[in-house]
Amino acid sequence: KDYAARFHRDKNNLGPSWIMALGDYSDGGELFIADEGQFDEEEGGIDHEITLGEKVPSGYVPGQVVKGKLFDIRNRWQRFDGRHGHMA
Repeated sequence: KDYAARFHRDKNNLGPSWIMALGDYSDGGELFIADEGQFDEEEGGIDHEITLGEKVPSGYVPGQVVKGKLFDIRNRWQRFDGRHGHMA
């Protein structure tokens, strides 16, 4: 409940995963995925960028601006590869 994950990579994933946000809330329900060259024109999502905090996964630096896509996952499934940087 009321969980917001910081920007990270899933170390033990072998490939694609599925995610959905469930609940009755007024804010949130989005998944940000960093653009690490994996998106194609058909992918969807909204262009978005974030500024990283102090704790970051390898390959990133604190304070870095990361470009990616924002997906609405409230009550809908979204396929993504957790090996790419992301946060919900």
